[in-house]
Amino acid sequence: MRMRGGVLRCLAFVLGALGLVSIAGAQQKTPSKELEFEVASIRPSLWSSPDKGYPFVVPGSNLRPTSGLFSLNAPFMAYVNFAYDLISVQEWRPADGSLPKWVKESQWDIEARAEGVPTRAETQQMMRSLLKTRFKLALHFENRKQEVYALKLVKSGKFGPGLKLHTSQSSCHDGLGTEQMNDKEQLYCGGQYWNDHGRGRRAISDVSMAELAAYLGPNMGLDRALVDQTGLSGRYDVDFAYVQGDPPQGETWMDYIGDKYRDEVQEQLGLKIVPATAQLPVLVLDHIEKPTPN
Repeated sequence: MRMRGGVLRCLAFVLGALGLVSIAGAQQKTPSKELEFEVASIRPSLWSSPDKGYPFVVPGSNLRPTSGLFSLNAPFMAYVNFAYDLISVQEWRPADGSLPKWVKESQWDIEARAEGVPTRAETQQMMRSLLKTRFKLALHFENRKQEVYALKLVKSGKFGPGLKLHTSQSSCHDGLGTEQMNDKEQLYCGGQYWNDHGRGRRAISDVSMAELAAYLGPNMGLDRALVDQTGLSGRYDVDFAYVQGDPPQGETWMDYIGDKYRDEVQEQLGLKIVPATAQLPVLVLDHIEKPTPN
């Protein structure tokens, strides 16, 4: 089974990162009242300008605000994906494909201030309000039957050595702020990636199977969403490694790594990936306008 995936510039922050809290972004928990930034400045910026705030806006990130000041520079869909907690390509690709040309010609620099120190969920609500008021963004979600890949147990009731039940009482979100990073790249809530003697090592803690599937899919370069069909409930810790290196002649890097990654997931985690169909939420863009000058 060959799994191919195109890499878009506005997807870079996803492929470098993480997973998502819920594969159904439309159903995420949000504050009951509509919140807004006190002040916000928006302007287009060159694609060559430095990125700002990517680790924070990645859906499922373990970073929290440490102040009410936000300095961000990212593609437009990065803000949409952050605001609605989207990571599955199938969820947001239709909306990305229908964006007008002026949105994609640049990145968007946002400088904003909020009262006090908002929570991450409150910041996402503020971002939704900002997109609505300044870009006049209107959208909705539709459930559509799609071809996907399903994550399943190789043998019923049996895990691989790299998959264990999460037994700690602590949450991966506890005490992590926007400035808290370490020598290992933070890729996910409770997750890290590093080079371990020539092998790519990934360690993820306190995740559901749905969150794990959403994390694995983009990192394997799959051209479809990867959904959980393991039948497993609860929270898990994951630790596995995969071979790195150059692909054989005539094979792309993404295909080579994707195949190696899939093999290691099956051997080390006891999970297989098979073609399937599923009903998934899809983001549909209804309206957008150029932001008002500021």
